[in-house]
Amino acid sequence: HTLTATATDPDGNTASDSVSIVVLAPNEPPEVSIQVPTDGESFDAGELVSFAAVASDDREVTDLAVSWSSDRQGGLGSASSPDATGALTFETDALVDGNHVITVTVADDRGQSGQDGVSITIIAENQPPTMPSVTISPLGPGTADDLTCIPSGSVDPEGGAVAYAFSWELDGSPYPIAGDTVPSTDNLRDEQ
Repeated sequence: HTLTATATDPDGNTASDSVSIVVLAPNEPPEVSIQVPTDGESFDAGELVSFAAVASDDREVTDLAVSWSSDRQGGLGSASSPDATGALTFETDALVDGNHVITVTVADDRGQSGQDGVSITIIAENQPPTMPSVTISPLGPGTADDLTCIPSGSVDPEGGAVAYAFSWELDGSPYPIAGDTVPSTDNLRDEQ
């Protein structure tokens, strides 16, 4: 629209000025969709996780303000505005282990916003199992007894199965038995 104001004095002299304005349609909220990663993906603790999304708006998409957050950690920081195609990215290696819903929010300068979320899992660094208890059976063995090593009580912090490997020594030197039992034929009196 071009608006013109004209002033006329009593002698019929006039002066005018004009201004052009653009009347926009009612503001619509922006939209955003996370493309990468997909729901259910897992990452190791400390790993750099890259996010990619696409935003759209009825105004200039490059003017949108962008923020990322985790339902476990809160705000993850602001990111640069989308490019002219609406593409936006974000990276972080600071997510704690556990399940997260990561949300991206885009907001225009008129108070309208849109958001999208993705569920991911951060896996804690693998920890060693706890120390086992070891029992040798039978107690007080004789030369006719097989010696059996019985480990127990070891727990994997991540909940995995625990497997045991065995190594034996004879009088302080490695002994070539790899299993959990030394047969009686290898036992001599007063050996340790």
